This record gives sequence, structure tokens and C-alpha cells, in this order.
Amino acid sequence: MGRAGVAVAILTVLTVTTFGVGQALSFESSVPVKGVIDGWITFHQTPLNLVINDATTWARVWNASFCPDACTYVSLPRIDFSNTTVLAVFAGPPLDPGVIISPHVSRNLLGLLVESTVTISGRGCVYFGPLYVPGEGVKVTIVSIQKTTLPVTFATRTIVKDCRI
Repeated sequence: MGRAGVAVAILTVLTVTTFGVGQALSFESSVPVKGVIDGWITFHQTPLNLVINDATTWARVWNASFCPDACTYVSLPRIDFSNTTVLAVFAGPPLDPGVIISPHVSRNLLGLLVESTVTISGRGCVYFGPLYVPGEGVKVTIVSIQKTTLPVTFATRTIVKDCRI
């Protein structure tokens, strides 16, 4: 085989290898989630994302987030941590009764990615119901997934949705 043949063979190997690595790096699959708590009001005053893999941490987060209010009428949801991981997304201020937190969990080569879209009310939005006092609480969404020890990365984007007047 001459120099030209060797060069073509090397170029072919490099092209196939590079294409294969590119495919592997872009590998991503959706992870099924099960709702635990959606849109509750909590006492956490800053945006916060948590990965919870044990009952002790779960109880601490529950008590710090919802007691004494929710603890008087709703008990700590039971989670079987032998096969479940809990992911919590706290929206942070300002409290907005129209906040919707939509987490999507996917798996890639680096671990898990939790991409949350936080939709908040914009201009012209009016809500009737209980009085919301700024600084008194924020919304949280908590989901569970199959038990994992993979590293988890959180990414949040905020969308402001104006209402028609």
C-alpha cells in the first residue's frame, strides 16, 4: 500500500472515530418522573434545587419547607429510598400565584440533567383567592425518579407570560 492508500485509510479511521464520538457525546434519553408535590407554597426564600436519596434528608427538607403549616394537615409523603431518588425545584421569590414549575429529567453521558421551566405571570394577570403576601413563601415542585447515584445538574429558565387585559 502506497502513501496515498495509508493516508486514505488514516483519514477514514479518523472520520469514523470522530463521528462515533460525536454520536456518543450527544446521547440523551428522557427519564420518567412521578409527581410528589406540585405547586405547593414553601418557606424557602431563595431558588433551590435538591437531590434527596435518604429518609433523614427528606424529613429535614419537608419540615424546613412546609412546617408548621402543611404538617398540621398533611403528613410527610412516604418514599421508598431503596429504589427512589427525589428531585426538588424551589422557584424562589417573588411569590406569584400563577407560577408553574415544569421539570424535565434526561440522562446523558455525564449524568442526569434536570431542566426546569419556571413560568411566572407578567402584565395584566389577576388572581382571585387567598391573599398572597410577598416574602411569605414561594412555589416548589418535587418529583421522584428511579434511584440514581449519577451526578445531577440543574438548569432553570424563566418565562414571563403576559395575560390579556
